[in-house]
Amino acid sequence: MKPTDFLLDNDFDVMCHAGDIASGDATRQHQAVLLKALPGSFKQAPVAGAGSDLYLLDESPLRLLREIRLQFTRDGLRVQRLTVDNVGNLLIDANY
Repeated sequence: MKPTDFLLDNDFDVMCHAGDIASGDATRQHQAVLLKALPGSFKQAPVAGAGSDLYLLDESPLRLLREIRLQFTRDGLRVQRLTVDNVGNLLIDANY
């Protein structure tokens, strides 16, 4: 079942449509929030957050990929594929 939630724009601000808060499938949004958030960012879930910015200078993406997989799994996502392509793009195939 896909999570329906309020939607955020690229700056993580709440999106509005016709004067109301926009809602819809939030799977990709939940993934983005988990990628960016640092552990301790959420009072109700203090270990949630992969803190992807902390891994920017790592030579190998393996630690980051391991942390992302852990965070996604804790959130209930089923990770089918998680890798980095030859130009450094993160490729994610994960759904609830």
